[in-house]
Amino acid sequence: MAGSTNNIAGIEGFDASLPGGWTGTQNLSNHWGNVHSNGDGSITVTSSGGQDAGALQQGGGSGYGLYSFTLSNTPGDVPGAYALLWPADNKWPGAEIDTVEILANGQEYSTVHWNNNGKDAYAAKDLPNVKTSDVHTYSTAWLPGSITNYVDGVQANQFTDHVPADAAHGGTNSLAGVGEQTWWSMDLQHGDNSVHLQNVQYAPPDTPLV
Repeated sequence: MAGSTNNIAGIEGFDASLPGGWTGTQNLSNHWGNVHSNGDGSITVTSSGGQDAGALQQGGGSGYGLYSFTLSNTPGDVPGAYALLWPADNKWPGAEIDTVEILANGQEYSTVHWNNNGKDAYAAKDLPNVKTSDVHTYSTAWLPGSITNYVDGVQANQFTDHVPADAAHGGTNSLAGVGEQTWWSMDLQHGDNSVHLQNVQYAPPDTPLV
């Protein structure tokens, strides 16, 4: 894997070689279910028979910046796959940011969750129609007051309400992760469902943002 990618997802001002930046699937070291590490540095996360599977960062997580997941989903037309930023304090309901999830018809979307007096609340926005079984890069730029999502470097949607703060600004950091959660959609499955993650990357802002 490359050690540094300048202007990832076409956004100027982000660089994974900066202090705190990182790249590579080995950073998602918390595995559950069927997770296979491939010889090329990629991982394949598979749900079979409704069993959840996933890979998540461990530790204190990362704050504001750009998170990118280069992946494909098979079979691609059923729900269950996701790439997300999970709250590092592991509190739920909480500040979950979903870069990409998939509806029953194959439509992809992004979601922001928050705690509404002890209950989960969320807002969702569609992503462009792409063939989910092909490889695409899905990115989330999490900044003060905004969450902007990209597909292959092209802006797809943006949230400006209920944007959580990172740890440096009074909130909590996030853990990047991917997975398959198909137990709730068993009637829509037709065989094993897998996410093939080629790479995951975090790039911090290179200048103070206000």
